[in-house]
Amino acid sequence: GGGGGAARNATGRFCDHGCGRKPFRHYPTCCTHCKGVSGPHARDCDKRAEEEDPMRQMRAIFYQCQDKEAGISYSRFRQLLTKIVPGEDIDAMIAACDANHNGVIEIDEFLAWLQTGVVDDAGKERMMRFRDC
Repeated sequence: GGGGGAARNATGRFCDHGCGRKPFRHYPTCCTHCKGVSGPHARDCDKRAEEEDPMRQMRAIFYQCQDKEAGISYSRFRQLLTKIVPGEDIDAMIAACDANHNGVIEIDEFLAWLQTGVVDDAGKERMMRFRDC
């Protein structure tokens, strides 16, 4: 079994993909882990992974750049923005991102701001290559 004795479902079966987890409801796979073609969310698993992977990368960048306990300072965020969206109104972007106006860009604000489309795909690509905060 996987991970310290995986629980069995009502039929006593494990996920058909061999991960050691119990199947989700009546499906042969656990879905949340294996994303098998026969799982309940098979149609959207690829789409979800496609959307989650870039957000995971954006989270990693946020934490790499974090210089305050609550998030990223305006000055650090300004440095990041100047490199990824040159020529834009950086002050307006910072103000738009800091939804609660507390002077710090927090992770939830950062991710929500990225999803507004204010940073185009090219900017997001530059951000994903960005390694020096």
